Amino acid sequence: MAYTPQTSVEDRATRVQGRLNNVANAKTVTRTADGATAIDPGMAVIKSTADTDVILPAAAFTYANFQGVAAWSPVDQEQALLTGDRSYSANDPVTVAEDGEIEVLVTDTVAKDGACYFVHTAGGSSTIHTFRSDLDTDKASAIPAIFLEDGVSGDVVKIQVSYGARIAQIIP
Repeated sequence: MAYTPQTSVEDRATRVQGRLNNVANAKTVTRTADGATAIDPGMAVIKSTADTDVILPAAAFTYANFQGVAAWSPVDQEQALLTGDRSYSANDPVTVAEDGEIEVLVTDTVAKDGACYFVHTAGGSSTIHTFRSDLDTDKASAIPAIFLEDGVSGDVVKIQVSYGARIAQIIP
């Protein structure tokens, strides 16, 4: 059997909404999904009634309410293989990225180093529960994150979430 060496390298840029870059010193916490709306990886979450519970925002929220972005962890990958569903329903454990690089879906044109907003209410220019570059009138709220690359509507791009920036915003 003859061996044929590989003579070229092909780029395989694969993006997964909610994938966390574990090499970039990510800081995560485990929370519990709450509320009637399932949480998908790559969506921003806010504090619910209990300190350890998170929900998807349904209205404008502040930095003080922001908890992080739901990440797709290795445990969740096993769940997805069994059920075929990557969503977190009520009482499911959720890995939340407080600091780190995470891949998210954008439904707007975004620029590297630009401010990051999460769409909490339907009816604007962007799909609900996605990320964009501005307030979308009043349908999105700012989160303590920046875009790490340019993107257009429908792209999955990396953002840098910074819980520390959240703290700096709420403590004068």
